[in-house]
Amino acid sequence: MYREMVTVIIEKTLLDISLSVYESVISSLKSKYNCTISDCYENPQYLKQVLMEYFGNSSNVVIDNITHELQKTIKNESIAKFLTVLNH
Repeated sequence: MYREMVTVIIEKTLLDISLSVYESVISSLKSKYNCTISDCYENPQYLKQVLMEYFGNSSNVVIDNITHELQKTIKNESIAKFLTVLNH
């Protein structure tokens, strides 16, 4: 489940920038590491490297956006599960 959430958040973040950025990142991941965005769940260093090559120092902004969305989503998910167990 977390793998899918991470994939969706990464894809959304990249698509929010532009379709060409999204396509370039996918292409770079495939050519350099033979992987997809979904595979970055187990290998986040691949995504980081591709983003650094594509954006340079500005990659931190993209990584921060992905991190913020993941923390927000996972935190909400964890709290919801906790409250469900606590209240039943």
